[in-house]
Amino acid sequence: MLNGMVYDKDNPKDFLKTLSPLGKRPYLPSKSWKGVQLAFFTVYLDDSGTAPDQPIASASALIIPEKRISELESNWNRFVKAQGISDFHASACAALKSKEKQYWDLDEEQKKHIFMRARQFWKGYGVQTFGFSVYKESRDSVFSEDFRYYSGDHYIWALRHILRNIEQWRKTRAIKEPMHYIFDWQEIRSDCREEIVDVMAQMAEQYNEDIHFNFGRRKDIPGLQCVGLISWLSLQLGLNNFHNKPMEGLASEC
Repeated sequence: MLNGMVYDKDNPKDFLKTLSPLGKRPYLPSKSWKGVQLAFFTVYLDDSGTAPDQPIASASALIIPEKRISELESNWNRFVKAQGISDFHASACAALKSKEKQYWDLDEEQKKHIFMRARQFWKGYGVQTFGFSVYKESRDSVFSEDFRYYSGDHYIWALRHILRNIEQWRKTRAIKEPMHYIFDWQEIRSDCREEIVDVMAQMAEQYNEDIHFNFGRRKDIPGLQCVGLISWLSLQLGLNNFHNKPMEGLASEC
């Protein structure tokens, strides 16, 4: 399921006029969204470590050429079916006591195989990956309360860095066509979703161009399942760098 949005830099007031009293942004039906999609690259984005008890939050991105997505999805769907699972959720699959029943009967060798194959997918179909981790305690100790308010929460702060890196990557390759951004699902009217929408609107204004982005459900989109592994690995690397947690088990294999 995808909900499409286009922030039109030339008509920002039209974008704002469509807001509901609760701040809900406009959504284009899938058919309409396809009619305006012009991107040659799709960027899949995911978060990790956003739970309050996690010391680190991370944002990650995977860029895949639009022309290869159909092939990826076809091969990916065959892959997960062959593993006896409906979809791949890296953190749930890696957990010793997973909350998702589909992973309960998998032994360590089977999980290792799934993780290795998932890595092969994003390395084979992706052209660039990005990851950025934030040590929450350090950020909060340096930033004033006002600055934290305007810069967003820990994940949003990491996301801003990821988006900047993507734009730099795009410019160095003289890519003029817009990127198509797909975020892992955030509930409508949730604070996180609203913050993401605000960041994308700011991005459109900063770079003076229209921005195309969506929210999709991971279980339905192979690209989000692939970037989910990158996001999980970014969190493990962050824990290793900031908390000296060893890269063990599945983390060391990827």
